[in-house]
Amino acid sequence: MNILREPILKRGTILIGVAMTILLAALMINNLILVERVRKNSVQAMERVIGAVVRDNQELEKDVIKAFFGDYSEEKSNDYREIGQVTLNKYGYIPNPSLLEDSIYKSVFINGIWVNLGSFFIVVIFIGIIWCVSIGGISKKLKHLKYVVEEIIEGNYNIDILSYDEGIFNIIENKIHGMRGVITGTIEGIETERNKLKELLTELSHQLKTPIASMKMYNELISEEELSFEEKIEFHEKNCEDINQMEWLVDSLIKLSRLEIGMMDLNMKKKNIKNTIVNAVNGVYMKAVDKDIDIQIDISKDYELEHDERWTKEGLMNVLENAIKYSERGSSICVQVNEMGSLIKIDIKDEGIGIPEEEYNNIFKRFYRVDQSRILKEEGSGVGLYLTRKIMEKQGGNVIVKSEEGVGTVFSLLLQNCNKN
Repeated sequence: MNILREPILKRGTILIGVAMTILLAALMINNLILVERVRKNSVQAMERVIGAVVRDNQELEKDVIKAFFGDYSEEKSNDYREIGQVTLNKYGYIPNPSLLEDSIYKSVFINGIWVNLGSFFIVVIFIGIIWCVSIGGISKKLKHLKYVVEEIIEGNYNIDILSYDEGIFNIIENKIHGMRGVITGTIEGIETERNKLKELLTELSHQLKTPIASMKMYNELISEEELSFEEKIEFHEKNCEDINQMEWLVDSLIKLSRLEIGMMDLNMKKKNIKNTIVNAVNGVYMKAVDKDIDIQIDISKDYELEHDERWTKEGLMNVLENAIKYSERGSSICVQVNEMGSLIKIDIKDEGIGIPEEEYNNIFKRFYRVDQSRILKEEGSGVGLYLTRKIMEKQGGNVIVKSEEGVGTVFSLLLQNCNKN
């Protein structure tokens, strides 16, 4: 992560760079001024000396100029230097003095120091102001983010988050926004599951009341001495039917709850769908035999599909059981498999009483049963088709229905065709 992507620090760095550039330029200009002063003082001193000598001794003009510009030989030049040093000593001027002892250059040096110190302190103050402004901006943003996090912890998920254009605060903002979304989604999911559980318990209580009341009544009747042995056997059998109904209902509700709260783990494997269909038919075969119903399987080719064999079998059996339950004795049921684009369609066609068109969507609702005398006489709880659709949807498929009253019904179970590219 590049810290310079943070706008405040980026601006601060740029301003500090500008300040350092200004300082460097000021020092260079100051040095140029100092050199110019030294040059100017040297030239003025040279002019004074040449003027003093030449004014009264014009014949020495050429010798003086040669002395200043070094046109003599080294030996002659050294001789003139010695004479000059003796003359300077005579009037109290120390040869080769230190910089601070030289009256000519001392003031220039001191002025240069003051200019450099002034430039340095101005830049330091400027950098300090930039630093304070940057820290103040960062502190403000951190305080706001701290406030946002505290509000989220307190349960206020609608708190506004400042929008930063870029930088580390933008990253933190996006993370907090994502965290808020996850928390909100989790809470909504928990609330949804709570409502589903409440609804399920209510429906379970309602569904169990009838068989439990019947069992209590049958037990009371069986305990009466006036009943004949045959009547007691009859009530006992009805009691057993209610027990089986309760067992089936509880088992269905357990499967249903596992589906709805996401506890069902699908074991998706590429297998021949024909084997799954045959196993489902075998599971309801005795019920079909009891009503003399013939179940035919028409599969033109083998289809290798990605599906959960156990749960798909469960869904097929629910549809087959309904077909047997609401079909006339001696009728037939046909199971066909066909391709439908990217899907495989499993049609279960019966010759039963049919379903009104306006009930097509309702029959897949949990605990829903069509209000027809023939249907209400049959045992059922209204969870089979709901469970079947859930199983198909979990595998990327669906269930559709087409029916004609008095003629029969076709339930089409759709699964993904993994052989299609």
